[in-house]
Amino acid sequence: MMIRTKRKASPGRQASPGREPGGNTALQENVETNRGITIGLTADARRMSRCDKRIVAVALLVAMIGTVFDRAPLQAEDVVYVAGAKRGQPPAQWKGQIVKYTGKELELRTSLGTTKKFLAARIVKINTPLTEDHKAADALLAQGKYAAALARYVAARNKDGRQWMRRRIFAQEVWCHRALGQFGLAGEQFIILYQSDPTTALVDCVPLAWGALPFSGSLERRAGEWMARADSPITSLLGASHLLSSASRRNEALERLGRLATDRDPNIAILAQAQLWRSQVVTAGPQQVATWQRAIEKMPKPLRAGPYYVLGQALARKKNGQYEEAALAFLRIATLYENNLTLSSAALLEAGSALESLSRNGEARNGEARDLYQQLVREHPRSPAAASARERLRTLKIP
Repeated sequence: MMIRTKRKASPGRQASPGREPGGNTALQENVETNRGITIGLTADARRMSRCDKRIVAVALLVAMIGTVFDRAPLQAEDVVYVAGAKRGQPPAQWKGQIVKYTGKELELRTSLGTTKKFLAARIVKINTPLTEDHKAADALLAQGKYAAALARYVAARNKDGRQWMRRRIFAQEVWCHRALGQFGLAGEQFIILYQSDPTTALVDCVPLAWGALPFSGSLERRAGEWMARADSPITSLLGASHLLSSASRRNEALERLGRLATDRDPNIAILAQAQLWRSQVVTAGPQQVATWQRAIEKMPKPLRAGPYYVLGQALARKKNGQYEEAALAFLRIATLYENNLTLSSAALLEAGSALESLSRNGEARNGEARDLYQQLVREHPRSPAAASARERLRTLKIP
């Protein structure tokens, strides 16, 4: 069976995932000033007491989702496509202005002045006007120019008066921070995003660790603060996921994940359960791995990337030896979750390694492994996984 990934060619990545860049620049710290309120997390804020940090967090939240009457809304109509009541029916089209849009419902003021409400789960797509900064940011993100995209997203958020759109822009900023290796900042921004709408459908941008993220002392300290937030299960989950890589706090993280696996929020429970799999990758046998696979198939599609990564690792263990299935699990990430840069680049490396294992077992798959390594080096040249891919290409005697 020939395995191929179907991807668009993309330019070289701009920044190297890894430790959070130092310095106190506006770009790296995502600092902006809006009517006297500092937006972002400066080095000084990180040195504050825990109480002061909470005050800053509240200010951040207010600044992000507060009333914005001084900002003129975009004038063009929104077009909302709502799934039909019966299977096979085409989506219904509604025009007007979106007043509110959360993970629970969308509220639309129609051109006739009436108000319509729709369950968020029924929204098929939305056509809405974007600011020029937003359009430019989207283009830069597609080109892999994450620092430049981040700056334009911040500008777009400052100019867009729609709260629901500001949340979506905020999610794009989280993806940019993740791509730049700024996992601490990505986590802080995600927490603010989630606090503004706990029902958000943008939960897929949560920067959980799945075994592929670089880990530093500063991130460990921040993760400890997150995990201690018993009042916020998603924040606690975020911290525990990173502390699984901490030798001194691993058991504490496992205990917290065990509690979160029964959380009343199904998304948090699903992700916590999958995080617990990370501690069982080495010991999991075929039956347990098959159980994981069935569980993933029942998860919401946006949340499957990390669980697929853990599944692939378990399948590729020598005791299971399901290298073909492992490669397919990893390639699902690289193909379907390209915006998850760190995980998709690591998945390409793991898929190549699984194919090499098939070659050692008598199948001629080194050529496919080579193709994946070359794709990784081409599309994610500065990622930690790319360095390993270059070494594998040298071992395979391929320049």
